[in-house]
Amino acid sequence: MEPPSGSVAFLFTDIEGSTVRWDRDPEAMKTAVRTHDAMLRALIAQHHGHIFKALGDAFCVGFQDVGQAVNAALDTQRTLAKEDFSSVDGLRVRTAIHVGES
Repeated sequence: MEPPSGSVAFLFTDIEGSTVRWDRDPEAMKTAVRTHDAMLRALIAQHHGHIFKALGDAFCVGFQDVGQAVNAALDTQRTLAKEDFSSVDGLRVRTAIHVGES
């Protein structure tokens, strides 16, 4: 997929407090992050996003349309909220959207 250009909506996500969870239980966190990553990648693709950077538990994604970014962010929160992440005391994922020129 080609990266978006012109006016682009950027979605940034990361897991809040992940370092503490990694220190507490690395194996459980490894499983949780693997699930988190698979879910985010599927949702980003579904909303036609372009991942331009994924580092640790953070994603940086570009969308050609702000509506796609907003819907991806909402679906991310809803989907993750349904998943059982109790093995790592839950996952709270921060999301931010910024619109700018690429």
